[in-house]
Parts: sequence; structure tokens; C-alpha cells
Amino acid sequence: MIKKLRLKFIVVAIISVTLVISIFMAIINIRTYRSITKRADEYLSLIANYDIMKISPPYTPKIYGLNPETRFFFIVLDKENHVIAVSIENIASINVTDAVNYVNKVANRNKEKGYLGHYRYLIDTKEYYTTYVFLDCSREISVFNSFLKISVLFSSTGLLVFFILIYLFSGIVIKPISENFRKQKQFITDASHELKTPLTIIGANADLLEMEYGENEQVKAIKNQVERLATLTDRLVYLSRINERETKIIMTDFSISEVLEEIIKEFQAVVTTHGKHLVTDITPNITLHGDFSSITKMMRLLLDNAMKYTNDGGVISISLKQEGKHKKIMLSNTTNGIEKGNLDKLFDRFYRPDSSRTRETGGHGIGLAVVKSIVDIHKGKVTAYSLDGVTINFVISLP
Repeated sequence: MIKKLRLKFIVVAIISVTLVISIFMAIINIRTYRSITKRADEYLSLIANYDIMKISPPYTPKIYGLNPETRFFFIVLDKENHVIAVSIENIASINVTDAVNYVNKVANRNKEKGYLGHYRYLIDTKEYYTTYVFLDCSREISVFNSFLKISVLFSSTGLLVFFILIYLFSGIVIKPISENFRKQKQFITDASHELKTPLTIIGANADLLEMEYGENEQVKAIKNQVERLATLTDRLVYLSRINERETKIIMTDFSISEVLEEIIKEFQAVVTTHGKHLVTDITPNITLHGDFSSITKMMRLLLDNAMKYTNDGGVISISLKQEGKHKKIMLSNTTNGIEKGNLDKLFDRFYRPDSSRTRETGGHGIGLAVVKSIVDIHKGKVTAYSLDGVTINFVISLP
């Protein structure tokens, strides 16, 4: 349990820091990218707004506000898409054919501005002509890509360092919880051992009183309470040990069909005596790879819980099916009323939906917690729910 808690702490911490760093780096890189694009658009607007038609060939305008090192070219087309002006004097890597090809590519995009490779372009449409302006942003894009790579590298390195640190110090962080859990477990173990002797003595004295004075309500009540306390302490110790994997688990192949049938036979007489009905649907010859002792305990606890909380004259139904590679156990019982929907909280320790009903039935809120722990160690799933607020359903799926 402590190992799981430590792992959850590490995972949550790593995910949280990763999200924060990712968001932070995304904001920085997006702002940088937008800054490059904004500056490029300003240059494009300066060029496009220049009265190009007043320039004589070779169309080399001197535009104020534009960096002399800025590399750009433009083409002017009339309404019939005939070239009426071309300027490639400010960029050495482009000839007229290349410029026309770039124009043809962006003309089909139906976008006024955008990127074409490492060029930022602007299409400026006037009354009698259209100017296609291209700005070489290769230097800025290269710097941006380098910054992006460096930021990703530094972020990854930072996350790796953080992971190592959080792994090393997570033990210290959860140490108080670990210590508290250890003391709690020790208290449960010590208390159970301390209670066993007085409970045994009280039970023995109750037997002596019964032999001397005969059976009466007082002695019967004493023996019932002794049995309740003994069951409670045994389940608490078992739950504590199974959660810490201290209970010896021996995985073998056995017939879960036969196990269920034997347990049902044990409960059949008790169910009938209490005026309740038991309906079964067990598929024969289903084999399970698991711990025989704990699976047997799990089924007894489920049936015992159903027996306690089924209403007078109510029905307990249990079935076993093979669904693919999984064994599906379904147990349902009618009640005097329970909330609709998901009821997985019933598997929490000491949770009891109806305290007054629990006092009548003698429940402790431990049995279903033990069931959940047994299912977990078998890497299975267990859920509880009610569709109508009357019948409660337990579904267990075991691999």
C-alpha cells in the first residue's frame, strides 16, 4: 500500500510539473513565433503599400523603415494575371521563373497571407493590379527552430532531474504517512492479540454459565457479541496483512465452479431458515488460477453480506459465467431500500449505508473491504450498483 502511495505521489508530481513546464514553454514559443510573424507582416505591409507602379525597371525600391539586409521579392499582376512588374534585386537566390512559380502556388491557396516554406507572403489587391510580396524569413525561422529545440532539450533535462529528485525524496515526503500506517497496522495486530485472550475467557465463562443455568437470552447475547468481536478482529488483521501482501498467497489452478457450489450448499440451509430464497446459475467446469483460500473466503464474505442485508422473504441470486478469458461472478440481493447508481463506496473500510440496519445485522463494514482486497491481488475488478434502489448487484471479473 505504501509503495502504491509513493508511486501515485511520484506520478502526480511528474504529471503536474510536466504540464506546468509544457504550458510555460508553449506560451514562450508561441509568443516568439507570433513575434516573428508580426514583424514579417509589418515588413510586407511596408513593401506592399509602396507605390510600385511609379518605379522604373529594374524595380528596386528604397523603402524607408525596411532593414537594408531584408531579402524579399515581389511580382505585380494586372487583372488578366499578366506580369507587369517583377523585383528580384533584393534576393540573390530567386530568378524570375522561381518568382512566378511561388506566385502560382500561393494564388491557389485563397489566403491573403501565410507561409510558403521559409517565405512569408502577402497578397495585396488594388483596383487595377495585385501585388504578391515574399519575404525571406529563413534566418528568423532557423533561430526560432534552434530556440525550440533548446527549450525542449532543457525542459526534458529539467524533468529528468526533477524525476530523479522526486524519486529520491518521495520516501521522505510520505514517511509520516508510512509511519502512521505502520503504527495503525501494529495497533490492529496488537489489539487483536490482546482481545483474543479475554474473548476466549468470556466465551468459556459463557459456556460454563450455559451448562450451569441452562440456555437463556443473556448468555446467548454474550456469546453472540463475543463471536462478533472475534470476527471483527480476525477480518481487521486479515485485511491489514493482505493489503501489505503479508498473507501467504499460493496461486494454483482449481475449479471455481466446485468452490461456489460447495459454499452455496453451506448457506442454503441458513438462507431457507431465515425465510429467504437463493437462486443459483453456476456454469460447471470453470477453472481459475488463483489462491484457493482467499477466493473461498471472498465468496463466503459476499454470501454472508447478502444474507445479512437481504430483506425478509427476499431473493439472493448468484451466477458464474466464463466470458472470454475472464470469469464473471454476479451476486445480487433484494434489500429494504438502497440508493440508486454506483455503490463502489461499499468497499471502503467501515462504510455502512444504514447504521440502524447494521446494528440489527451485526455488520462492521469490513467484509466487503476484504473482498475488494482479494479481488485486487488477483488483478480483477469488482463493482457494486443498484438500478432500481431495491436490488443491489455485485459483479466480480477475474482473469
